[in-house]
Amino acid sequence: MKIIIAVDGSQHSLDACKLVSHMPLTHKSIVTLVGVAQVIEYPATVKGSAREAIDEFNEEVLKNTQKLVKEAQSFLKKEGLAAEAKILRGYPVKELCRFAETEKADLIAIGSRGLNPIKRQFLGSVSDGIIRHAPCSVLLFRPYKNRSLYDRKPEEKLDIVIGYDDSISSKEACAFVKKLDFKAIKKIDLLTALQLNFYYGMSYTLTALEYWPKQKASIEESLLAMKQSFEKLEDAPEVNFEVIGEAKDAAHELNDYALKHHKDLIVVGTKGKGAFDRLVLGSVSTKLAHNAEVPLLIVRG
Repeated sequence: MKIIIAVDGSQHSLDACKLVSHMPLTHKSIVTLVGVAQVIEYPATVKGSAREAIDEFNEEVLKNTQKLVKEAQSFLKKEGLAAEAKILRGYPVKELCRFAETEKADLIAIGSRGLNPIKRQFLGSVSDGIIRHAPCSVLLFRPYKNRSLYDRKPEEKLDIVIGYDDSISSKEACAFVKKLDFKAIKKIDLLTALQLNFYYGMSYTLTALEYWPKQKASIEESLLAMKQSFEKLEDAPEVNFEVIGEAKDAAHELNDYALKHHKDLIVVGTKGKGAFDRLVLGSVSTKLAHNAEVPLLIVRG
């Protein structure tokens, strides 16, 4: 597995580093710390003192970025994880996504600033850009509500909840988890949250519909099959599943479940693969990226 960790010198990026060091990665995983120097680009017509001033500024930015990446590299080394280093120049979202595509990365890990509920609705940060445009899966550090990441011991096994709805994207999320080191995973819960339907602005319960028993039986059959597929693998952890009916919001249910059961990680798939699809907001993964209170893994197949 090829993993990229975005580094900007903030506590959020160090949190992302620590989160990766706690992930149940296989020994074949390759981790690269990437810092993006936001240098000033200027046309060839710029001459004299103006050019010298810009060059001096750019050199300082590059030196600072190199310093931050080295510090993150030392931080990871203390956490017991070796990492390569790479310095890029340009706009962070564009360069990180381009680098991930060139390197055929499996995962980009990035920190989150943990904004308040109002600010989370206004997009434009690097983490938002990565989530929408990354060519691969994204591991997002979200501050734990139940406890601090720094209180968690590296030898503790991970407790995971996967959002599952029988879609291709949720099955890809499960496939990603299957690539992890099961020896370092304590338990996996498969959770289906069936949302209320709305008709002309008024909600009606799924249980009132004739097809509800069939739909519930169908999703339970799919959950059971996925549970069994996990259990067939070597060193498989405990796997359980649950269906929440009449959920008002699937993202909210996943977050609440993770908090209630003290989960270390929420895993969801995302349907957005094309450039246009990635711009469409409002999905479960996007809502969780803004509001989850535990770390989040968004799997893009």
